[in-house]
Amino acid sequence: MARVRVTATTLDFVSLGEDLIARYNISRHDRTRSFNISAVERTRVHHNAIYIGSGQDVQVVLLSDWTGWAKDLEVHDNLFHAEGIARYGHEISRTKDGAYGLGPGWGPAQDVRFAGNRYLGHHVDPPTEEPATGRCTAPNPIRMVDWPGPQFDPRQPGTFNAYLKAHRSWMLRLMKRQFGRQPILAPKPASPTPPP
Repeated sequence: MARVRVTATTLDFVSLGEDLIARYNISRHDRTRSFNISAVERTRVHHNAIYIGSGQDVQVVLLSDWTGWAKDLEVHDNLFHAEGIARYGHEISRTKDGAYGLGPGWGPAQDVRFAGNRYLGHHVDPPTEEPATGRCTAPNPIRMVDWPGPQFDPRQPGTFNAYLKAHRSWMLRLMKRQFGRQPILAPKPASPTPPP
């Protein structure tokens, strides 16, 4: 069964999955990794904006071996904006605490393609880009002044619903600034009908 796991530090594509898509995500100040891709087939990563903060050293795209390596991976039209250091490559070692040693290139992964991405700042072993087939549609960077969002005060739990509403509104505005359009949100699932 394929799954995409989102954590505070990374977006992991793990287990024998296929036909996975990661698009229209904004990642800011990941501490360890942004994308960890492993044992998936026909995966597309596009129109994402990845921001690495000053003083940070982050594995932005890591291909690793979790019961296999990626096959047919296409990474296109993304923004990789590094005020710190952005690294790219494949797993060459792993420590007991889960940290990866990174080597250049994609190791045993097969058919890995990058095209139309925008790289700003300091990048170590960046991917070789295939020739662009059209105009670049990677997002432009947005100014840091656009980042401050609503803050929740855990000492006032009664304000949580108002915080969620304000946070959602802020995220939609931020995504419109980043991607030039408001995201299309999935409708809420219908409530199950009680049995007769």
